[in-house]
Amino acid sequence: MQQTRVFPFWRGLPSWLWILTIIIAVPFLGLGLAFFTSNIVMGFFCLAVCLAWCVPIGVVRWWWFRSLSGSYSFQDGILTFRKKHQSGQIPIAEIDLTLQSMDFFRQGVFRARRQIMVIRQGQAEIRLCDYGPNPFPGLVRAMATVRVRALKSGGSLSGQGWQADAQGLKLPDGKWPWTSIYPPISLTDKILIYTYGQAKPLLEVKKSSLNAVFLEGLAQELASESRGLGKYWFRQRTQRLNERLAHLIAGGFLSGLIALIGRGYWITPILAWTVFFLFVLVFIHTATQRLIVYDTGFVIRSWLRRREIHLNEVNGLNLRRVHFTVLGNVVGTINRLAVSSSQQRPVHMSLRLPTVQTNFDQFLQKIINQVEKTLSETLETSGQVYWTEGIAIHVTGLSGLHGKTITPFDELTFSVQAGRLTLLHKPSDTKKKVLSTAPNFFPAYQLIQHLADSNADRLANKDSVLNIELSFEPAWH
Repeated sequence: MQQTRVFPFWRGLPSWLWILTIIIAVPFLGLGLAFFTSNIVMGFFCLAVCLAWCVPIGVVRWWWFRSLSGSYSFQDGILTFRKKHQSGQIPIAEIDLTLQSMDFFRQGVFRARRQIMVIRQGQAEIRLCDYGPNPFPGLVRAMATVRVRALKSGGSLSGQGWQADAQGLKLPDGKWPWTSIYPPISLTDKILIYTYGQAKPLLEVKKSSLNAVFLEGLAQELASESRGLGKYWFRQRTQRLNERLAHLIAGGFLSGLIALIGRGYWITPILAWTVFFLFVLVFIHTATQRLIVYDTGFVIRSWLRRREIHLNEVNGLNLRRVHFTVLGNVVGTINRLAVSSSQQRPVHMSLRLPTVQTNFDQFLQKIINQVEKTLSETLETSGQVYWTEGIAIHVTGLSGLHGKTITPFDELTFSVQAGRLTLLHKPSDTKKKVLSTAPNFFPAYQLIQHLADSNADRLANKDSVLNIELSFEPAWH
């Protein structure tokens, strides 16, 4: 059986209790030690007050630790547990579960997690606690798998303000089938469930609430509404705070200017308030805008509108990335991009992210691959693809460096530096620079890589082949 690990005695104690202990116990301890040299009765009294505060806390804490510690094993859908005064077996298919988690950090680095598991079956209740980098290893997921399997076969699940079964989700204001519900979005402390056409979540469930773990597992299995976007991947804000406030400040300034210039006219207050209201709407739109990414598409959502883009509809990308520094160290990147699609107007986003943001870079790479595919199809049908700066891409080379003449890849050398691609024509020693902010820079750059590789057997100097990795460098510093 797996033994639970009890977390350190002093960890997890509420901050207010620590503060009260310091305020009450420490002064009385100091006074008691001081009074022992002059008044032994007062010294004992002060120490008694200190002990009267600390001892009950310690006793309650020790009793609580002991009540949560124990051992467990999980096999064939049965949880076997053993505690000091309680032991038994529970079929997971019939339980309700509450899982409370608390993370512990040191100097901003994650150290450990405490999880308290409350299992209910009828009137019986079992509490177990585990502490460490990975508490209850594999147990919660295994329990959720068994419980969800049982729900899919029949039965129901209930929590605070909701009920769920294999057919759908029932709330006080109606019932929604799983076919109309998107896969759940899991945040740090809560789960969000959306339905098609609604900007606000259909249901918000705290992860520490009753059966939240099972609801998330059931929704991941059965929620199928995605309009073809696939499984949920990640979500991200799409505007920086200073950009949102800039809209509001600009609206206030312009409204004040209108009111100042048009003093004395009856329409001036109406016009000024109308302008300010429009800027407030822009502020609300940008402040609440989120990027929600799925396997085969993404959603841009705010309080005012909602747009879905399928990756197979994407046909253009403008990308600008700028590093920002603190004390000379790169700590993040500002990403400004416009994604064009065949069905809708371009989607504009501005995201400020940490330097290491694997999910977003992978998302960008998916878009780049899709746009490259579109450019490749255009190249196959028309024989050339216009890029930028008068340059066109052909199967065997580039035109636009010397008029309409096609310059073969074996006469070109490519280099990337400071967000610019430099194309060097070796025979004439002429250079052409292309900014990474040019339309479709990265997809076309990747297409050139693949075309150069496919022509490698015809190149006189294979060192000139553009075989460096696709990099995202800032267009300016």
